[in-house]
Amino acid sequence: PDVGQRGARGALGQMVTARRDEGSRAVEPIRTAVSTGHGVGKTYIAALAVLWYLYRHRGAKVITTAPTARQVEQLLWAEIRSAVGRASVRLPGAMTLTQMKLADDWFATGITTSQRTLETTSTRFQGYHSAHVMVVLDEATGVDRRIWEACEGLALGDDDRFLAVGNPTDPESRFREVVLSSAWNTVRLNAREHPNV
Repeated sequence: PDVGQRGARGALGQMVTARRDEGSRAVEPIRTAVSTGHGVGKTYIAALAVLWYLYRHRGAKVITTAPTARQVEQLLWAEIRSAVGRASVRLPGAMTLTQMKLADDWFATGITTSQRTLETTSTRFQGYHSAHVMVVLDEATGVDRRIWEACEGLALGDDDRFLAVGNPTDPESRFREVVLSSAWNTVRLNAREHPNV
């Protein structure tokens, strides 16, 4: 249902505007790109999507990243930790700075990258196999193509998901290509319609 511009409590006890709700519901297709301007809540959408997928699928593995370690730890995973803390019910699992672990083979994790070691860093995204895999790229415009390629090899099954959120400002970026591709479900959130703007 349309929750309206003033928002309503979501399943995690969060305030969700109508446009953000559109972004979070858009994760149902296998590959989704959410593009918008600054201050609209892209990272918030990504955080809620991580938790939704993790708790909806037993044995899920959710792999997240962003262009820098700071963005992974202090932005995306800060939103995830905050959402867990504000949840209207206690969410099970062991939370660390960049991981929510429900069991040895059931978790969400944040992987950081480094430009100095990018050649070897992309291999850190390989080998996550499960019946349910989700990949989340926050600030996707800045994520290196080698990381994109490694991540796209993870989410291949019918129940897998790939979510990329960002501002498609770099015409040379993989994210810009994805936003313009008919192979991806693209959600464009108009920043001018958001209460923060």
